[in-house]
Amino acid sequence: MIPVRSLVLSALASLAAAALVIPPLPAGPVSVTGSAANGWEIAGDALRVTITAGGDMRSIERLDARGQAAWRLNLPTSSFWSLGRSGKTWSLADAGSVSIASFRDDRGVGVKAVYDLKPAGVRVHLTWRIDTAEGDRLRVRYSLDHDAGEPVGLRFNIAALSNLDATADAWYVLPYRSGKLYRTDAVKYEEHPAPGHLWMQWTGYHDGKGNGLVSYPEDTTGFLKFAQHGPAGGFRMGWSESVVLTPGQSPYAPPYDYVIRPLATPDPINDLAVAYAEFGRAQSWAKQKLSDKLKARPQLADTIREGIVKFVGFGALDILEDGKRVFAPRERKERMAAPYHTFERALREARGLEALYDIRPSYRYDGWWGRFDAHYPSVFPVSDQLGGDAKFTWFQEENRKDNRHILYHLNPVQYDAEENGFDIEHMVALASGQPLRPDIWGGNRLYLASPKFATADNVRTLSRLHAFTGPAAGVFWDVIGAMAPYNDFNPRAGYPAWGGDHFYQDVLKLFAALRETAPDMTYGTEDGQEQMLPYFDWAPNYRSYGNDKTVSWAPLVELVYGDCFANIVGIDGNNRTYNDATRAVRALYGASMGHDARSAWIRDYTPVVQQIFELNRVFAPAATERMQRHLIDPAGWRASIWTGQVVVANTASPDVLAAVRVSSPLGDVVIEGLRPNGFAVVTRDGSWTAWGARKISVDGKTLVSTSNPDSILVRNDRGLTMTSYDFRNRDRGTEPSPQGCNLDAWQIEGDGLPAGWLEKLKTWPGKQPVNVVATASATAAASLPAPGETQVYRTF
Repeated sequence: MIPVRSLVLSALASLAAAALVIPPLPAGPVSVTGSAANGWEIAGDALRVTITAGGDMRSIERLDARGQAAWRLNLPTSSFWSLGRSGKTWSLADAGSVSIASFRDDRGVGVKAVYDLKPAGVRVHLTWRIDTAEGDRLRVRYSLDHDAGEPVGLRFNIAALSNLDATADAWYVLPYRSGKLYRTDAVKYEEHPAPGHLWMQWTGYHDGKGNGLVSYPEDTTGFLKFAQHGPAGGFRMGWSESVVLTPGQSPYAPPYDYVIRPLATPDPINDLAVAYAEFGRAQSWAKQKLSDKLKARPQLADTIREGIVKFVGFGALDILEDGKRVFAPRERKERMAAPYHTFERALREARGLEALYDIRPSYRYDGWWGRFDAHYPSVFPVSDQLGGDAKFTWFQEENRKDNRHILYHLNPVQYDAEENGFDIEHMVALASGQPLRPDIWGGNRLYLASPKFATADNVRTLSRLHAFTGPAAGVFWDVIGAMAPYNDFNPRAGYPAWGGDHFYQDVLKLFAALRETAPDMTYGTEDGQEQMLPYFDWAPNYRSYGNDKTVSWAPLVELVYGDCFANIVGIDGNNRTYNDATRAVRALYGASMGHDARSAWIRDYTPVVQQIFELNRVFAPAATERMQRHLIDPAGWRASIWTGQVVVANTASPDVLAAVRVSSPLGDVVIEGLRPNGFAVVTRDGSWTAWGARKISVDGKTLVSTSNPDSILVRNDRGLTMTSYDFRNRDRGTEPSPQGCNLDAWQIEGDGLPAGWLEKLKTWPGKQPVNVVATASATAAASLPAPGETQVYRTF
């Protein structure tokens, strides 16, 4: 488990205020002292930085209210920046000469240095500054002069912080996919492109003793860079930019600062997320909220409330040799491929599961999940083997009659080399002129398209799809939501050799064009990136990471941008949400959950699946809210807190937790008898869930209490549902079955039970009355037999 401070009621009293806010420090004096001979010190209200006469940043301190050092980091010599080229690395130690001077301007104070790296043919310009209006953070900016006679590719490493504590209590925080945490004494070197699978361009660190920092580039347009971390004199974190220097293009000067902000972190994950949110939420990409998207596309509300079921026309054809994916000619693939969910079967199964579970989910239809015969991306997913345009038209008309929302899977940036009309000259190229190496997936060679060319193709595809479906359909846009910038040397694309943000700007223009083409269609995407928030409506929640000992997870995106998009399980439907541990984690994210239709549940009634769909309706009212706090307790439980919802889950303890107490905007929430991988949900509108929890109380008032430990109870806007369930340890790797659960009679009571529930209770399927014995109690207590293996009790 993550060793952070224990959370008790008194320590959480501030949660009643709902939102964590780190108030800005009042503008105060900034200073720069020293000389060219002795080095410089720049300081603000809450920060002090030391730079030597040789131009080496050697320390950074967070100051307390008295101006004393509350925390200090001493940096190794010549470690703050370096430059790599052709397998060689140079740093300050290799500079032939250095010029350095302090300055003061109308913004604040700072130090400028110029380093002449003759072996690399590059001069490095570096500026450190502290602005009067901030006083608590360091800003760093660089530029490169060069005399290159031909394009030169290099890596410039910047804002590297080494010597950070590498202990079991110190953690590195990375907004990778659904949020990742690394224990700093157990890390290996890694780097991640940003933008890319990093939702947000920031990293964080805390030492477990109340000290931490955030580091981020204020890059709003998309330069190619990487977040780096690994062991080095303790723990090291920093950034690296992929730079191409070209003749006549000097200096190379990215138009943004790197910000390093030390801060107190008594509540580490939340403090770090809020510190970055001060920048991120002020940007244009965060202005459009999910509430605005729901007004523009009201069918999105049904997707959030009901979840997504995944259909697959053709499955992926992973053809392996020596354990590696290999290309297979189309003729071979055609012999191997057979459709799974034809349009007829998909429609039949959709109607069947809707009747069986009394639900109306949205459906993600992957015509060719492995991208086989996908015509990517010149037409939408219609194949002669599935009936062609005529059968697709029939399929969509039938879904329109049934008021069914279908999300079609498209990939706007990867092109199949065997597709008719494929043009290699439209693909991303290396400096050598050769195309970027293709991705081998489903036996296909998938090349990355230059976004400048992809826009017209995809708008044409989407326009055709939209003409068929109108707002009754949506799109899951694969890959684009995780796109990193590239230095694209394709001469037909016309990007400058030095790259900059030109490539990524065209990626954003591509996504913007897709949004403009069909403003009434709902869009989901793989991962998601903050710059793309205006263009998609929902994004998936992935599985949790690691073992909670050296690698773990946290809902970082929800803490910063949770009111800007819907969190829905939609890309990895084949990852069963039957898995107890995964489901508990997703509940803590407030994610709407779904299922893959290539499983038995779609035909054989499965009560836990019913409860998952009922649970989605509990989460739906809070979908437009941003998460306010995420709490991690050493006893093994976690809690996520919104203004209108609280989720508590036992994610790391192998034991039943007797009582968990959390202070929240809803009041003092107490969960008793919380099973391993069980969770409880309390909402402002009166809905709740006891998923392996014996009792839920708020401010001393019992919402629900059950005597049976193997129970799932959900109250939502439809009513009350109850299920028996065999909770199992997540490490056993088996799918739980009600056959092994406790089937003793249930004793149920609580003020949160719906009015008249005893008289309304019936079995599902079948609608047979339940033999309920009422007891004399003001809280509507009752005794009833435990639901059977294939039964749900419900009041509607």
